[in-house]
Amino acid sequence: MFNVSNRPVVTEIDEARGVGLNTHAYGSPTTTARVNKDMKWAYMDGLSDAEREHRNKKDTWEYMPRLSNVQREKSILEFLRSAHHWSIKDFIQQLAHPEKVPYAHGAQVRIYQLRQAIIEQPEVLKIFMEDKQLIPSMLVEGVSAIVREELYTLMQEVPLLSKFHVDSSPKDLNVKDFYKEVGGKAPILWRLLQTISAQLEDDTVSNQQNGSFGLIAALLSHALAPRLSSGFQAYIGLYFHSLGARRRLIDLLHSLNISLSYDSILRYHNEIAKIAQVH
Repeated sequence: MFNVSNRPVVTEIDEARGVGLNTHAYGSPTTTARVNKDMKWAYMDGLSDAEREHRNKKDTWEYMPRLSNVQREKSILEFLRSAHHWSIKDFIQQLAHPEKVPYAHGAQVRIYQLRQAIIEQPEVLKIFMEDKQLIPSMLVEGVSAIVREELYTLMQEVPLLSKFHVDSSPKDLNVKDFYKEVGGKAPILWRLLQTISAQLEDDTVSNQQNGSFGLIAALLSHALAPRLSSGFQAYIGLYFHSLGARRRLIDLLHSLNISLSYDSILRYHNEIAKIAQVH
């Protein structure tokens, strides 16, 4: 039976790597101490003579001189993998994390340093630029995430772009100028549309263009979440139905995402008629 008192104290590094669980580690106090020390610095093995000189040092974080850049890189990466089970990706993601962390440098300082190390270094940036699809893909994904959040904001705060309710009245909606709400609550989307549609001869934006921007926002919101954003499409469909538009026209508008389907419009029309009879 093994003597529990002779079991080595496994360090956090050893525990993360699963070291120190073999039965040969249980022996005399002298053997235990030697094995324990070896396990503590196991993640340093095979890197360099300079690193092995520090194996018996008590201070784990003492600076290790006389290492080449390659040796230092290997040592750091091995430490990340062994002691923390982290990859380079995990480490960089933590550096860019917006929340405050209990370190000497604040989050903004670390983000600035990260930007310096990547964007402001031509030899590093060249790695990303060699892939002609990478940068456009990153830009599209980044802008898409921002615009998507703005669209959800529009669904929540702009009645015309919210879910349609049969007891609501078009009189309560600012249909004519609702594009102003879109520009105020979705500035990135608005600026993107302005930039894309800037006229070649005249950079000024007309009210007609502003109206089209509102329409685009309504189409995008409905395409993103049809159940959460159906007000604009319902009012358009009901408006044309009240003018006597045929099913073919309303279904055509529905295919363009401008209106709800004819069946949905007819159902809402009947529900509104029932509410009107009650009142």
